Amino acid sequence: FMAAAALLVLRALPALDRGRVPWTVPLAMLLAGASITVKTSAVFEAVFLGLLCSWHLHRSGAPTLRQAALWALIGAAPALLIALAYGLNGHWAEYWHAMVTSNLSKTPHWPTTWLRFRLMILLLTPIIAVAAFGLLEHQREARRFTALWLGAAFLGLLSVPNFYPHYAMPMLVPLCLAAAAFFT
Repeated sequence: FMAAAALLVLRALPALDRGRVPWTVPLAMLLAGASITVKTSAVFEAVFLGLLCSWHLHRSGAPTLRQAALWALIGAAPALLIALAYGLNGHWAEYWHAMVTSNLSKTPHWPTTWLRFRLMILLLTPIIAVAAFGLLEHQREARRFTALWLGAAFLGLLSVPNFYPHYAMPMLVPLCLAAAAFFT
């Protein structure tokens, strides 16, 4: 979902710079919202995409606030609909626990957490190295987009401090995007 949303946003940026909002931007927000329903830490990437679209539209001189609010509502819609379904069926507490409190209530054991974080970085090191060289090959706008997306994915990773290697999976998509330029 997030990869497709990012591609749609990247392709929409020139139109947003001209003050035109293509239909793909709301679709991208919906896909980013769907991604949040799978992994809540994707909210950082979704917010990045929404803010990037808002910034490009703002640079064109077009009114932005109402459009940004609409995009935020579209992005939140999948999670809100799922929450509503759980609530209407009498399972709000289970939903809230699964989506919010279960992540926040896990007290990290810092020695093992730090060890897992270092292991995760070690496992990612080969692709990080290739991605760094790939970023040098990207054009300026593509480099900025990819680097900011990586930053958003990294914030998502840091948002849940119990670092298990599979928590780094959201970083793989922007890392692969960065690395692709090196391999071409």
